[in-house]
Amino acid sequence: MAGLSFVTLVSYDVGMLPEVVSAYYAIADEIILGLDKDRIAFSGRPFELDLQSLKAALAQVDVDGKIRWVEEDFHSAGGPMECDTDERNRLGLMCKPGNWVMQVDADEVMLNAIEFKAWMDRQPAKPMRVIVNWITVYKRLPTALLVVDDPEFQVMQAGGWERGAYFAPRLTREPDRMSPLKLLHYSYGRSEAELAEKMRNWGHSQEVDVEAFMVTWRSVDENNYAALRDLHPVWGPTWPRLRLLPLKPPGALEAAALALPAAKRVPTKFDRGLRKLKVYAERALGLRA
Repeated sequence: MAGLSFVTLVSYDVGMLPEVVSAYYAIADEIILGLDKDRIAFSGRPFELDLQSLKAALAQVDVDGKIRWVEEDFHSAGGPMECDTDERNRLGLMCKPGNWVMQVDADEVMLNAIEFKAWMDRQPAKPMRVIVNWITVYKRLPTALLVVDDPEFQVMQAGGWERGAYFAPRLTREPDRMSPLKLLHYSYGRSEAELAEKMRNWGHSQEVDVEAFMVTWRSVDENNYAALRDLHPVWGPTWPRLRLLPLKPPGALEAAALALPAAKRVPTKFDRGLRKLKVYAERALGLRA
């Protein structure tokens, strides 16, 4: 039975990192946190980080000493997407041989980690891309989260045995297998200042009109969200509409998120819509003419 090595990239966006690690900690054999030694983001912009406070917060989670920090130059491999891919490949090569390499980002909270671990334990020991249900938070309101209406399918892990095989962030050419895991992805569910910084620094920063996106994001609330369509900042129609999930009472958010339908996914191959998206994405990354 293969163990699980978790890789999480650390940069300017660390506010949720203790919660993220805590959600997967119980099922992890080891946790590798990658941080650029010069504090330069994939976009080439410098960032500040209170590493002492972050490590103190993580120490409260790391009761079994599973966390290992790796500080290297992760900003010199080219553009944002090249740097992202390079860091994931390099950190994956540092993971324990024979383990699955699980790529969980610093704004992704596992909702059903124990169920997922039991599922992983039943999988054959051969290379595969694990696909998960990605519930993307578009905006945090005082009493609710606005999330993308249907969970998306997203690659979280690629090849426990074929390390260094990413050709783009979290993408390899290995066979897909759909998992039951649901991740609450707080990609846009943050303060305006935090979101603006993310949009300037993330891997797609060169593809997005940041100010146009921020204008739309600022305007969305519980009164008008239902009328909005095609909200993805890079591939608009992949986020056709939003849904409201309550934050109270305690446990309501998790229950509502877990009750969402599974991502519409054919486990063994891309369906027609995903094929079009995959081609579009590869062209944007310069991987296809």
